[in-house]
Amino acid sequence: MGRREELVALARLGAEQRLVSLVGPAGAGKTRLAVQHVARRADQVWWTALAAAPDVVQAVYQAVGAHPLPHRSARDAVIAEIDQHRRPLLVLSTTTSRAWRWDWSAPVPTTSARCPC
Repeated sequence: MGRREELVALARLGAEQRLVSLVGPAGAGKTRLAVQHVARRADQVWWTALAAAPDVVQAVYQAVGAHPLPHRSARDAVIAEIDQHRRPLLVLSTTTSRAWRWDWSAPVPTTSARCPC
């Protein structure tokens, strides 16, 4: 089954917003839709599974392959890695029930500002 309409809507949202959430019940195809979207949009894609991660910043740090920077935080190392790419895309994959328990205010706005796709 094609997802042309959803892909067009996702591309439009991605052009207008730096942070887009795909939500829906398990098995609805959120991950498949994201895979199809990123294959067309980004020059570098990182997938970050957050379902079991106790620390969002550390999970993203490991996913992007960031390297420690002297006297800098893990968040700064993530941003330095993302800044090396022209059209980066960071996909944060989580379960809905866990998503609401994190404080997204620190890592997500700063990192999403670096991912213009």
